[in-house]
Amino acid sequence: MLYTALAAVALLLLIACCNVANMLLARASAREREMTVRAALGAGRGRIVRQVLVESLLLALFGAVGGCLLAYVGIKVLVPLLPQGPLPGEVQFGLDRPALLFSLSVAVLSALLFGAAPALYSARRNLVEGLKGESRGVAGGRGRLRNTLVAAEIALSLVLLVAAGLLMRSFISLVRVDLGFDRTNLLVFFVTFPPGEEATPVERYRFYQEALQRVASLPGVAAVAASTALPPADGGYTSDIDMTDRPHDVRRTALIQFCTEGYFQTLGAPVLRGSGLPALAADEVPRTAVVNRTFVDNYFGTEDALGHHIGVTLPATESDQAERRLFEIVGVVEDVKNEGPRDAPAPHVYLPATTTIGNIVLVRTVGEPRHSLNAIRTEIRQVNPHVVLNERGTLEEILGLSVYEQPRFSLIVFGVFAVTGTLLVAIGVFSVMSYTVSRQTREIAVRMALGAGRGQIMGVVLGLGTQVLLAGVGAGVLASFATAQLIANQLWNTSPHDPLTLVAAIAVIALVALAGCYLQARRATRVDPMAALRQD
Repeated sequence: MLYTALAAVALLLLIACCNVANMLLARASAREREMTVRAALGAGRGRIVRQVLVESLLLALFGAVGGCLLAYVGIKVLVPLLPQGPLPGEVQFGLDRPALLFSLSVAVLSALLFGAAPALYSARRNLVEGLKGESRGVAGGRGRLRNTLVAAEIALSLVLLVAAGLLMRSFISLVRVDLGFDRTNLLVFFVTFPPGEEATPVERYRFYQEALQRVASLPGVAAVAASTALPPADGGYTSDIDMTDRPHDVRRTALIQFCTEGYFQTLGAPVLRGSGLPALAADEVPRTAVVNRTFVDNYFGTEDALGHHIGVTLPATESDQAERRLFEIVGVVEDVKNEGPRDAPAPHVYLPATTTIGNIVLVRTVGEPRHSLNAIRTEIRQVNPHVVLNERGTLEEILGLSVYEQPRFSLIVFGVFAVTGTLLVAIGVFSVMSYTVSRQTREIAVRMALGAGRGQIMGVVLGLGTQVLLAGVGAGVLASFATAQLIANQLWNTSPHDPLTLVAAIAVIALVALAGCYLQARRATRVDPMAALRQD
């Protein structure tokens, strides 16, 4: 994600630099006579180059200062949106000395690189032609350079738009993934006993039994259960599976999860065949199991799994060692995403929780979940006032802060950069076409004086802009195909070469560029031929 964000920053910087270089070239053209006079008075080319570079450097430094101010505001806005999971706790965001020095260095380097062309152009003037006055037509070399810069802006902006479009399609696909359960109206609590309070596994189980019964009796609570794992990212621990009545040579494994009665009802996962998990007493030995659809498909095929026995290794507790125990399959439940929404479900075995019980409590409510928070907290602490109750919020909020956080952040970054790049393209196209029209006012006036209609004049200007647009789009399409693999690992169920996204990005950039051309084409049709010719 970091390298992808850096690549997006670099692309946006190049777009901005192309834009500024184009404007500096236009300014240098407007100052041709001034520079010619300076040269005629004895100013050497080196001095003129230095003057233009200093002006570019000052512009870059002022931009860097403004950028640092915007960065300060941006940090306040964007840091809360950063995915917290993969980031160490000691990571801090701020404008420290290295960041400011880096920004200053980039500004200076950008000024030197993209201010060089206008500086060299200002120094390469023919004194005789310059003092006579420049032609009103746009010189081929200078016009081609400006058009090339605009085409480069269009190409780079198209790359950002395609990346943002791919990430948006991927994010939408990810959010729409069927997790196998109902994620709405589901509260999540983590319950832990204080370090100084000793409780045996049996005592902990009895605490959960009473607490869950009290919570289930609350108005507005539809179902409640406790579990050792929380889908979709956590499916429990992995164990080898033995099937005494089905000998096999290949190793068979499954995720093992312990749940209380009513877990599937609380989660909203439908039981396909058989029954769910039974309610057991604290001293009762569990003998039944529920498996998911993938378990049946992988290990039983078309045969009915109900009634078969499987061997599972149970984890050690404070009073018992790890042991191997047989369980009878009494139910089959629909697949629940247990290894993340991007991956296919793994074989899963659900066992009744007794002495092995987790600290995750799920509460399904009838209405708004947070309206029941205080009542649930009170009922649990009525059983044991010393337990630590960590309210994680709703499952939808947990998904938003964990599973969907990183792809959403990547989408926001590329989306902001793509919009900014597109705005810069609009400015670049508008300014270049404005400059072109202003320099060709005499030519346009002559055409109109010779009988050219407004439609023909508009067609000429739009034709110039369309040529630049086509060149930029062509280069941008090639660049998009070449760079799409950089974000391929962040895409889900979306091809990095998705044609629909590419067409949509081209349509957006074409609309923006042609709008800038059209505004200047209209301006060209309003030229008064007599007034324009009289000025020359």
